[in-house]
Amino acid sequence: MAENEIDPIDLAALILVPFMGAIALGTISLQVNLLTNFSFNDVVWSGSGVSISWASLLTLAGIAWIVVTNELDGSEYEQWQYGVIIVAFGIVPAYMFIPFVQDFVDSSDIISFVLVLVQSASAIFVSYVE
Repeated sequence: MAENEIDPIDLAALILVPFMGAIALGTISLQVNLLTNFSFNDVVWSGSGVSISWASLLTLAGIAWIVVTNELDGSEYEQWQYGVIIVAFGIVPAYMFIPFVQDFVDSSDIISFVLVLVQSASAIFVSYVE
C-alpha cells in the first residue's frame, strides 16, 4: 500500500489492537449486558494453566492483519523492523503463556499501561512505515 502514511485498510486493526490489547492485559475491561452477559475477558479456551480470551485473540488478529496487508503489497522490512513486529506480537502471548510475565504485569497498573502503549505504538509504526 502506501509508504510513510497510515494505510486505510489497516484503520480497523489500528483501532482494535490498542483497545483489545488493553483488555487482554487487564488494563481496562468491557462487558456487554444487552441480551447476554458478554465480556471480552471471557475465556475461549483453557488448559494447562493457560486461558485464552476473546481480547487476546482479537489483539493478535489485528496485528496479523496489519503485517499481512503490508506483506501482500511487497514491503521489505529491515532487520530492526522485524524486532518491532516481534515485540508487537509477543506482548500478549508472553502474558498468556509465561506465568512470571503475567505476575509481573499484574503487579502494577502502570506496567500493563506501558505495555499497551508499546504494543499500540508498534502496530502503528508497522502500519505507517510499510
